[in-house]
Amino acid sequence: MRRIHEIAEAKPDLLRFLEKNGIVPNARAEVAEVLPFNQTVSLKICDREVALGFAIAQYIFVERAD
Repeated sequence: MRRIHEIAEAKPDLLRFLEKNGIVPNARAEVAEVLPFNQTVSLKICDREVALGFAIAQYIFVERAD
């Protein structure tokens, strides 16, 4: 993860959820699955999978690892 959008900072529950699930700046994650029909993205972080709706995923900025 590169960064979390500033808009998310105004949502304490969202920030707690992201932190609890390891979705923080500089964390390494892998996109496990993208399901457009139900608008979810699944990330693999630290040997576990976390599902995010597109509405939340839009706040997360990433960069591809080499």
